[in-house]
Amino acid sequence: MIASEIGLPQVTISHQAGAVPSGGRDITFPVDSAVTSLTVVVSVDSLFSLTLTRPDGTIVAPGDADASVTNLSVGAIYVIHPAQTGDWNLQIQGFGLYSVDVKGKTTSDLLAQFPDLHNFNFVTLTGRPAHEGFFPIQGQPVAADPQIVVANVAGAVNNVLFSFVSDAGDLLQLLPLAQGDPNAAPDEFVGAPLLPVEPFRVLATGMDGSGAPFQRMYSPLFRPQTIKVTPITVVDGLPQGQTVLLNYQVQNLGAAGTFNVAVHDSSGFLSSLTPSSLTLDTGATATVTAGLSVPLFVSLGTTDSITVVATSAIDPNFGNSAGQSLNVLPAFSFNGGGQRPTDVNLFLTYAQPTDSPVTLPVGTSAFSLMVAYSAATISTTFSATLNGVDITSSFHPQPGSFETVTIPLQSGRNDLLLSIDGTRTDGHVATDRDRLVFNVQ
Repeated sequence: MIASEIGLPQVTISHQAGAVPSGGRDITFPVDSAVTSLTVVVSVDSLFSLTLTRPDGTIVAPGDADASVTNLSVGAIYVIHPAQTGDWNLQIQGFGLYSVDVKGKTTSDLLAQFPDLHNFNFVTLTGRPAHEGFFPIQGQPVAADPQIVVANVAGAVNNVLFSFVSDAGDLLQLLPLAQGDPNAAPDEFVGAPLLPVEPFRVLATGMDGSGAPFQRMYSPLFRPQTIKVTPITVVDGLPQGQTVLLNYQVQNLGAAGTFNVAVHDSSGFLSSLTPSSLTLDTGATATVTAGLSVPLFVSLGTTDSITVVATSAIDPNFGNSAGQSLNVLPAFSFNGGGQRPTDVNLFLTYAQPTDSPVTLPVGTSAFSLMVAYSAATISTTFSATLNGVDITSSFHPQPGSFETVTIPLQSGRNDLLLSIDGTRTDGHVATDRDRLVFNVQ
């Protein structure tokens, strides 16, 4: 590698893997004018011969001024600098499994012209009306679902075409993408393809700024799945000292089978998973519940990344996942005051406010109330009034849940009255009534 290439991106021109055909494997790939160095790595279970040929017809050999060749018992590593523009050819003779990786680099002065398929995502359109945008989907694409994809190709490129190719590099189908989608950036390519049934990679081809053909491959191997995992619990975060239950829907769109479920969370809060195994008929769905117990003294703002994975009990290549990232919120340590015994006073607890009355500065027009409903509460009995006006519909009480509700405020004193029934530890039903006062100066 030369100094002007250090730290610059390396692109994948071609990647192929599979079994060597009986007549050998012949691979042709274009090198564009912005590629200044080329690395070709070949591995074969049982290798007879390798031949790498330049666009001018000469064969790359040890000792060539522009090449470094490292021969291995199971393959070879070629590093070419400078790399000729045009079609290169690699011939493999042998048997068993093989893999080929072709990568290119450029120099800093050519970086702006260097074609680079640097991003390819399966996305969903989300957001408020008139403020929608594309965001990556959870996990792997599902074969039976309609798909939207977004691709980014940097550099000086023209006539860009996309396709799905197999792990062996064979064309599976063309991928019609175009620029100009109103929900995407002007330089993004967007389309809604049907997915191949087999694993695939994405290939982009076209012409570079000088008119030479270019080829770029997006390296990850996508595996369309028939199992889908979807988060169905919406929470604001993970309160200190609280156990939060997160529900995920697992749907089987393939053949009936048994699926193992696992949960990974980066902060180690996981305390329960129910169930850990599912047997689902074709089209069936089930709910998995992960319990996260947050220590009382964990730092506020700590981010816990949670991933739920469902995989076939027979073939671990079939499976999917969904993830959430949630921040630690303040503890619901304020009980609102009032009732005795204590268990009744804990039917409603608050992380905001932490006391009452609350004094707020001039001009304050709203307060974010963070309220938790204990597992013993009876949600149908909940009521809320603000300055004598019923605002019950602004709340969504569920036993064992919590939420943030925006309370509109006026200048002066504001009285918020909250009430809910719950079952005491002795089995009797009682009522927790809290008056929260907000004084806007």
